[in-house]
Amino acid sequence: MKFSFFSSAAALSALIATVGVVRGDDVLQIHGSGTTNPSKCIWLIMQDFMERTKLPTKFTYRGVGSSTGQYEFMGTNHTGDFAYVPWNYFGSGDIPFSQENYELLNSNGDEFYQMPFVMGAISVFHNIPGVPGGAGGLKLTPCVLAKIFRTQIQYWDDPEIVLLNDHIASTLKEKRLPIKVARRVLGSSSTATFTQYLHESTQMDCPDAWPTATSSGENL
Repeated sequence: MKFSFFSSAAALSALIATVGVVRGDDVLQIHGSGTTNPSKCIWLIMQDFMERTKLPTKFTYRGVGSSTGQYEFMGTNHTGDFAYVPWNYFGSGDIPFSQENYELLNSNGDEFYQMPFVMGAISVFHNIPGVPGGAGGLKLTPCVLAKIFRTQIQYWDDPEIVLLNDHIASTLKEKRLPIKVARRVLGSSSTATFTQYLHESTQMDCPDAWPTATSSGENL
């Protein structure tokens, strides 16, 4: 999964100009928001900048989600209207700007740049009593994983799971141990990426397991 960084040309120019005129107790402030996943990486980079720059600076980044980061960068207020006054100088997200929003910003004279800057991963984890993690733990195929998230497979000793894990039937502390799926309810770029994976990885062997690349209630 790639995380993109976006910043407006006007904001970058303003920052460069501001650096040249900072004097005395003035503090150069640079604020951003967006996806949570790379936040620690961004904070580390910011800390290095603040420690090493000669000028007094304050950098902040809030992990609020990719969509919220885009809305704040576009200047969207709580009513959903576009004020075209960005809340931040930059943002990041693991979903790119839509063509519609990209053209909307550019048509308003707010040219901005979007580029990949880091790669991350999304993982699926479990907490099954008696089943270890690591190489000797649980093995699942994309098809089985998709069926679990669609609640078509509801127990850990389901024949499709046992077929991949011949040790699990004897390891489980109880028969017919139910699977309790936890997922994020609100819109999330991580959810979008994961559901796209479930769709694309199952099309050859079990296309009905996850028929569309969506995280809507149709599949869940």
